[in-house]
Amino acid sequence: MDWKERNSSKGQQFNIANYTVDFGNVSNSFNATSPENSGSSPLQVAAKIVLMLVLLVIMFSVGCQIDVKDLFAHLRRPFGIVIGAVAQFVLLPLLAFGAGHALQLPPLQALGMLVMSCCPGGSTSNIFTYWVDGDVPLSVSMTTINTALAAGMLPLNLWIYGGSWSATTAAIPYRNIAEAFALVVFPAAAGILLRWKRPKLAAVLIKVGSVCAALSIVLTEALMFALYPRMFFVTWRIYVAVILLPTVAYVLGYVFAWIVRMESPQRRTVSMETAVQNFPLCMTLLALSYPKEQLGEIAIYPLLFGCFILVESILFVAGFRLKEWINRRSQKGVEEKQRMFFLNGDCQKKEEKEKEKEKADSIEKEKETWKMENEKDNVTVYA
Repeated sequence: MDWKERNSSKGQQFNIANYTVDFGNVSNSFNATSPENSGSSPLQVAAKIVLMLVLLVIMFSVGCQIDVKDLFAHLRRPFGIVIGAVAQFVLLPLLAFGAGHALQLPPLQALGMLVMSCCPGGSTSNIFTYWVDGDVPLSVSMTTINTALAAGMLPLNLWIYGGSWSATTAAIPYRNIAEAFALVVFPAAAGILLRWKRPKLAAVLIKVGSVCAALSIVLTEALMFALYPRMFFVTWRIYVAVILLPTVAYVLGYVFAWIVRMESPQRRTVSMETAVQNFPLCMTLLALSYPKEQLGEIAIYPLLFGCFILVESILFVAGFRLKEWINRRSQKGVEEKQRMFFLNGDCQKKEEKEKEKEKADSIEKEKETWKMENEKDNVTVYA
């Protein structure tokens, strides 16, 4: 019994025969090209152009946040970069391998999850790192280094773990890895240069990039729903994997950084870089490596991941901002109590000084009175 018959026997509403028609050009919508498809819909072409421009603006604004000294400090002592690479290329593929077997996912769906977990972080993690007050220079360094390392670590991880579900050798999209590397490095470098030359203008562009990033998230979610609405008609096991795996990656990335005693901003950065992968790169790899009849099922997890990781990252940011707001309120309350305490202490001291002054004045008056009485007595005796 093949996988289509298994799905229908379980009463699932997912019809892959109708679904794979759109999958050939999935990567075209997200800055990737499939050799098996020559055409793209107007919506896909528009999505590609808009998202490309937004990505350039975002990475340029990310570069505007980076101080050259901080960047070179991470490159000279790449401890955080190494920790991030280990979390990205060792912990996460192992987690995906274990989750695929624990949830007993169909082979192609499990393979899609494995491929997604083996991909490096993308530019999305950089902007979310900024939103959680993380270490942006470390984030950009990790994204750049991990993208370069993916040329070797991606096929290695697929060779180690992929044999459980497929004998197909994945075609590594080295060209797209190089493009992803360039899209991170060059706009960020331009932003760094602008911060060095025009820091005030860079501060303004940081806000512009943040707004563009927020709009791009809304646009990406809308495009995912518009282009691939049927991807949501899948088994509950996929939903568990899509929600659970990034959540565990967030936690493990943070805990791993905490174990090695990294500072709180660096811990949040490693957590974000571990959980957020380069979705377009994953879709390109799948389009280059697997035939159309398999691409529909194998791309289910990456497509759902592309939607849910944005939602989970937004919740991560919202949780952090809520925690910061509570801390600020608590700190403000503590400062107010301290101010009142010192104010009350000052009032008490002032009252004590006034009493002491009154007492001293009273003693001085008594002395004056006693002196005047003595002088009168002396005058009387003399007379």
